[in-house]
Amino acid sequence: MINIIKTKLKNAGAANSGTVPLRKLAAHMPDRAIERIRQTLPGARSVICAAFPYYTGQAVGNIAKYARGLDYHAVVGDRLQKAAENLDSLLKSHAVLVDASPLPEVAAARLSGTAMTGLHGLAICPPFGSYVVLGCILTSAELPACDDAGFCDMCGRCAAACPSGAISFAEGSRKFDRGICASHLTQSKSPPGKQERDILRRSDYIWGCDHCMDACPHNLTAGITQIREFRDGLIPSLTLEQLETLTDDDFQRLYGDRAFAWRGKNPLIRTLEYKSPACEK
Repeated sequence: MINIIKTKLKNAGAANSGTVPLRKLAAHMPDRAIERIRQTLPGARSVICAAFPYYTGQAVGNIAKYARGLDYHAVVGDRLQKAAENLDSLLKSHAVLVDASPLPEVAAARLSGTAMTGLHGLAICPPFGSYVVLGCILTSAELPACDDAGFCDMCGRCAAACPSGAISFAEGSRKFDRGICASHLTQSKSPPGKQERDILRRSDYIWGCDHCMDACPHNLTAGITQIREFRDGLIPSLTLEQLETLTDDDFQRLYGDRAFAWRGKNPLIRTLEYKSPACEK
């Protein structure tokens, strides 16, 4: 059964996949998330997790690599839905979940054997390293547990490369301060304070951040994705001149199919203005 599932997901573009009983994953979920799962799919028993590679090379840009191609929510969702339909006789009832989900996807990836967990808190799936996005299929079928993929060796290179010091490793445990993570700050709806503005100025990115991943030894020889939606028509950078005269409708028409568009143009413009030498804030 597991081999059939893995084959169907590989055909859908996944670098790796695996299964984990929901009861095992529930130990990593708050009660409200478990309740959302019950509402999403009554009778849910298992989770299939899959990692989809998006790496296209180290081209310079100010958009994080995961957001340069088409929006992974739609791409991964479509591919998982087709795989689930091909597995219909095994899965019974099911629901496809990508990112905006009550499931802890990184934990699901580790517990299902899909990818190890890195010190930076991201999934690491050789040979693509952490240049993967995750998606899950929640199912009422009773599926066996795959072997736990474990954790990285905590070499600390990602922490050293973090421009804000958001990642740290002390006394055998990882610590992550989301409030000063550059990637989080570029996506925040709330106006940043002085410390946050300074972080955004220092970062090379206006959406997301790849510093921790670029430093990871698992990513040094990352393979190039074969998923055409992540490989073709890339938008590696945006400038203030490109954005500031656009209406909201124009912005969505031009960029609405990208993951960096979900907050609209204002967070992008805000961060670009912070980086401008002429801007004093």
